[in-house]
Amino acid sequence: MIFFSIRPFVRSLSSMNRLPKSIIIQAVAIPFIIAGIVIALLNMDGQSEAARYSAVLPLSYMLGSISWGYMLLQWKMGVDVREFGSGRTGMSNVLRTGGVKSAVVVLTLDIGKGVMAVVLVHPRCASLRPIRLPPGR
Repeated sequence: MIFFSIRPFVRSLSSMNRLPKSIIIQAVAIPFIIAGIVIALLNMDGQSEAARYSAVLPLSYMLGSISWGYMLLQWKMGVDVREFGSGRTGMSNVLRTGGVKSAVVVLTLDIGKGVMAVVLVHPRCASLRPIRLPPGR
């Protein structure tokens, strides 16, 4: 006599239609990150150098933390790209896991993320000098 339960299989099928919470959180957070960058940069005229750095650094960090490779393959294929290949979410692992079209989209979005940060920050922070650290001993 063979005992067979279909319940785990049904649960896995029903969970494939739902996006993970991390994807939903990132999809909701992205417009807020962009809005925060735009608002902060529009209100930085006449601010001190320290104020401009303190506004730009956290916003740049949040913009850079958007994982397009993870989000795209999770949405398109229902796959966590970190479980395949190198375990990273970059374009080369997306190429191995999701194919050329997905990799091109991820590469374009990642480049766009960097370009957007520079284009938005440069006019407002053009007068900022690099932070000079004292020489080590």
